[in-house]
Amino acid sequence: IPVQLEAKNVGLQRYTVRVTTLENEISTVNNTQDIFIDVLDSRQKILILSAAPHPDIAALRASIQSNQNYEVEAMTAEEFKGQVADYSLIVLHQLPSKNNLGLDVIEAAMAIKTPLFFISGAQTDFQSFNKLKLGYEVLNARGNVNDVKGRFAQGFSLFQVEDEEKNMFPSLPPLQVPFGEFNSSPGISTLLNQSIGTIATEIPL
Repeated sequence: IPVQLEAKNVGLQRYTVRVTTLENEISTVNNTQDIFIDVLDSRQKILILSAAPHPDIAALRASIQSNQNYEVEAMTAEEFKGQVADYSLIVLHQLPSKNNLGLDVIEAAMAIKTPLFFISGAQTDFQSFNKLKLGYEVLNARGNVNDVKGRFAQGFSLFQVEDEEKNMFPSLPPLQVPFGEFNSSPGISTLLNQSIGTIATEIPL
């Protein structure tokens, strides 16, 4: 009889399994069995850190939390008083921003090689971002933006992308991307390039 138990509590859990006694059963010693299950919390903690409150934060949080293996915390950079080492991934929404907001968290995460996911926007300070030397620079960004769609970069090979997913990108709504120069180092793998209107470019998105 297969039984699926819900792991509600972390740690060593004791369960007692009993089967009913049959009429004229000679021995009932083996009708009861204690079992122990060590429940581990293997969920990964993800921190969403933002320059300011934004509707995208709630959407990101809901999307990530739909997977029960992830635990998500979201707050502004000013509110964060925790330890970077407690997180498996830090999502940075429009950070670093002006006045070096969020820069201390980014540098602490880079020192211990915690993965970072940058989402740029109007509040991103690209001069501070470029100084991080991540292998990707946005130069001469003066606050203007382009409406840009994503196009799968043919040379990308870090992981498999299905044809259905590749073909999905052009049908998605455009993103507002800073108008400026984009430089990436040879060691960077680009998943998406920019399509501006009907023009397909080799500029990383």
